[in-house]
Amino acid sequence: MSNLPLIAFAPKVLRDGEDHLAILSKSDLDWTVVRSPVMTGGSGVGYKLQDSPNGLLINRSAVAKAMVDLVETNAWVKQAPYINNG
Repeated sequence: MSNLPLIAFAPKVLRDGEDHLAILSKSDLDWTVVRSPVMTGGSGVGYKLQDSPNGLLINRSAVAKAMVDLVETNAWVKQAPYINNG
């Protein structure tokens, strides 16, 4: 799956995110960027983090859970994984 749909529908959003990632990658900070597909309502918290996208939708609660888990475990430091349904 490429970024083509996002580029077609939200080019400014994509460029803004890539600019932020470039700034973070040059810093000495411990950072992690979670790249998310379109977030939806719902209560499912299952997720998996991967090097490539695999899905168009994910629950906001799953994204929130992933962010908390990443802070607690320091996994994926200085990386930008894609979050997918797990």
